[in-house]
Amino acid sequence: MQNTLLTDIRYDYRDKKLCLKVKYKNDISPELYIPFDCNEYYKTFVTVNQSEARKYYQSGILHYLEEIGDGGYLFSKLLIARTGFLVQYQSASAFSQGINYTAKLLSSNHQELAQFDMVISGFRDLNNLKNELIITGGEYSDFIQERLKRNANLDELIRNTFKNNISNLHFLINNTRLLYSDSDHSLYNNENKPLYFNDVYIEYQSIVKETDGSFTMLVKLSSVNGRILDEIIPIKRFLLSSDLNN
Repeated sequence: MQNTLLTDIRYDYRDKKLCLKVKYKNDISPELYIPFDCNEYYKTFVTVNQSEARKYYQSGILHYLEEIGDGGYLFSKLLIARTGFLVQYQSASAFSQGINYTAKLLSSNHQELAQFDMVISGFRDLNNLKNELIITGGEYSDFIQERLKRNANLDELIRNTFKNNISNLHFLINNTRLLYSDSDHSLYNNENKPLYFNDVYIEYQSIVKETDGSFTMLVKLSSVNGRILDEIIPIKRFLLSSDLNN
């Protein structure tokens, strides 16, 4: 082996193979090659932070990427490169319930080494919304209270006005206020862009009088992001019994 050298080593990007010659003393072999995909090799230098992904909803991450355009700080939290290397965002798209990232790997001096796709799954399931999404009456409670002074039927009044007043309800996730857009049925927060949901459809179900005299309105979160949920969410203390007597 001490008389053997590997020479003329080069990488063929098109055919994805490592080409070389073997020199033994004064004899040189014909060119040999070993199948080698540098993109797949360097892809192993990047790991997916699944624990971080579980903090976010897929739709929010995709919306955030569209707004920022370069991946932003969340990309660097979700994909982590080996020490001495840099992972650079290229693009992202929905992939089932996950996100397919196209990324580049750079050396410490910013030399491009490879480009590859990585799929991140394990984002928060939309079923979590039934426990995380808190809805309160907001200005819609005030609207109903005012209209009740005209001796209107409570259930009938809500059925006739709910659809046009969804944006007047108050929405919270983890103490963060979300706004509802009537035009595109989105639920969002302008500052916390990873909290974004599209195609949010909410329907009125019923009004229930509690033992303490308050009224709870039950609404159905029919679908979010094009996925049918049909989850019932209570809007507690939507009205108080005293509201009906004013």
